[in-house]
Parts: sequence; C-alpha cells; structure tokens
Amino acid sequence: LYELHPVIRYVMTKLEASVNKDVALVAKSKIFPSKSAWFVFQGQVSNNLSQPVLVDFLVVGLKWDGSILRKTFSFNEFMEEFKLRENMHTENISEDELKNLQEILPDAVEWARHHMQEEQQTVESNMERKLEAYQQKIKIWHRTAIEQLELDFSEKIGGDYWSRIKDSRQREIETILSTSSQYFKDLTSLHGESYLKVLAVFYNL
Repeated sequence: LYELHPVIRYVMTKLEASVNKDVALVAKSKIFPSKSAWFVFQGQVSNNLSQPVLVDFLVVGLKWDGSILRKTFSFNEFMEEFKLRENMHTENISEDELKNLQEILPDAVEWARHHMQEEQQTVESNMERKLEAYQQKIKIWHRTAIEQLELDFSEKIGGDYWSRIKDSRQREIETILSTSSQYFKDLTSLHGESYLKVLAVFYNL
C-alpha cells in the first residue's frame, strides 16, 4: 500500500496513539553494524488545504559520534537489508546510550529534512506542470461559456428583465472560474517545511 492510502494512515494514527508524545521506540541489537544508529522518520508535506500531499518513511544511518554513515534511504530497504521482518530481540539499553542518541538526533533530523526538501521540489515541479495545463483548460472553458452566454441572449429582448438574467448567469460563470482556480492552486501548492516525526531508533555499540 502506498503511503497516503487510508489504511496506512489509520495504522500510523494507531501507532502514534500507542506511543507517548515526543517519544520514539528504541531497540539495540547486534544485527546492526557496530557503533551505528539508525533513525526511522515519517516525513510529511501538506498543501494549503492542510491535506498531506507527500508522505515518506525514511531512514538515516549515523555513526555513534553523529557523523553520517549512510544517507537517507527508504524504510523498505532498511527492513529488507537487516531482515527486520524476522524476530528481533533487543538488548539492555543504558541511560548513557539514550543520552547519546538524543545528542546526535539533530544530525539525523537535518539529513531527513534535506531529503524531504528534495522530494518536495520534485512534487512541486510536477504540480506546476499540472496547474499550467489546468489553467489552460479553465481559460478555454471560460471563453466558451461567455461566448455561449452571448449567443443565448443575442436575440432576447425585454429590457431590464433579460439583462438581469444575463448578468446573473455571467456572475455564476465568473464565480466558478475564481473558486475552481483558487481551489486547484491550494490543492497543488506546498508550503513551509516538512513535518518530521521520529518513529524509532535502532542501534548497536
């Protein structure tokens, strides 16, 4: 299922509800390279209607000192590479180890944010092309609607009555044009920085 699928969004909501706010799950295992930490993120970008347009699950691999070990890659790759679909037992985790993970977290966030910015630019570029095509279509519709309006009332006489009817129809056309164009702009425009949530951290010493 793709990231924006309703089932995935439901599961994500259940996961977030099961973990306290501002807390991420942590697991320690020797299946990971020594002195490495792997931060799992959910990244999301919304449009002007606050609807999620881009959602990604990604992983950043850091060395224990916070330097980069592996740049951002997909969560599915991470699952396959370290066989996380199999049973995994976590080892004892000390407070000092948790403290170190917290200290290098900002480094992982920066790599994740950079990845989401690149993805956002790609999506924005695709949406700009769609918006341009849409605007061309709406202009053609508007011109055709006005031309048809003139034809419909070209032979109607009756003073103010038909004039008011025509003006009312024209206002309807202009309203449809303005509201539909604004909606599509809101739908296809992304804004602000991406939302990032740390879902889990896997590490080994």
